[in-house]
Amino acid sequence: RAASARVVELARGGATVAVVSDAGTPGISDPGALLAAECAAAGVPLVPVPGACAAIAALSISGFAAAGFRFGGFLPRAGRGRREALAALVADERAAVLYESPHRVVATLRELAAKGAGERRCLAARELTKLHEETARGTVSELAARYAAAQDEAGKLRGEFTIVLAPLAEEEVAARASEARDAAQDEARDQLRERLATGQPLSRAVREVAAAVGARRGAVYQIALELKDGGQE
Repeated sequence: RAASARVVELARGGATVAVVSDAGTPGISDPGALLAAECAAAGVPLVPVPGACAAIAALSISGFAAAGFRFGGFLPRAGRGRREALAALVADERAAVLYESPHRVVATLRELAAKGAGERRCLAARELTKLHEETARGTVSELAARYAAAQDEAGKLRGEFTIVLAPLAEEEVAARASEARDAAQDEARDQLRERLATGQPLSRAVREVAAAVGARRGAVYQIALELKDGGQE
């Protein structure tokens, strides 16, 4: 932060300052983001110079059809923030890209598998554009086993990793949507049963329950009619 203040001071004084990273693009999962924010706040013009970006490089060779993707950067190291970030990556239907250190890559792959992404196709890229560049393909579970074995053999892994998760297959997207609809209908049925039992007008119950569970009002109205016809059993 102190260095950023000095750079901003130089730029406001008329100097032209270049920010260069030894690997990747400054400002993407990088302290350069702080400098960019402070320059923007101070009204200092910023000019990007396109260069290497591990996320885009890995995605471009993944072979995964990705009209869009989720970028996770470096995940929180522990706690609730990490659990929520992992869950969000797995839940997203799009391709997902994240960075990980060699010390935590095995744990991250295992956690992704435990969250339900074990059979999801994956590319792991290490040291992209450098001398010891390496890529590996497989499912998340297969890559977790691969790098766990490599870590046991070598003692430790080296080089930062870029992990690319394939987007969900159409069949899985459809299955998730069906499960979500079923869950919403079950929740709507339970709420309607309670509301109708208290004497709440059907139209009001349908309107409020549809809004609460995020279901179409027509579908909720049909459930309400079924409950009334069936004596709410």
